[in-house]
Amino acid sequence: MDEQLRLAYLRTTYWAETPLGEIRLRIGVANPRLTELLIEFSVEEWAFITACNPSSKSVSDDENERLQQALKAVLRIDGFTVFNGAGTGDDGQWPPEPSFLVLGISTAKAIALGRVYGQNAIVAGIIGAVPYLIECIES
Repeated sequence: MDEQLRLAYLRTTYWAETPLGEIRLRIGVANPRLTELLIEFSVEEWAFITACNPSSKSVSDDENERLQQALKAVLRIDGFTVFNGAGTGDDGQWPPEPSFLVLGISTAKAIALGRVYGQNAIVAGIIGAVPYLIECIES
């Protein structure tokens, strides 16, 4: 991943609507409300993932919606708890990207889904740790 794209991920707020209200995440910044949510749902791992705009190339709203619904169906079939959200860049140059906060998903599974849906990276973490960026692109 080139430096400009990596910086774009780092300069994004990842937020989701949850039973505890809106949770806003930043890469490298601890979030006690996320920890509280993980405890409430008795899980230790999570990921923030989207199917929108594969390879960071803008596609139509209809195509993004179709991709998101396909991803959500897979996540539900696999039994994960899923909350709707979006990633919003600080600079406003890219429209907010619909995404999901997925509870109980392993990092390996999240990376695999990121690859299936053509994503460059995902944001993930474990209870008690800061969110981190993980590349999905295979070298």
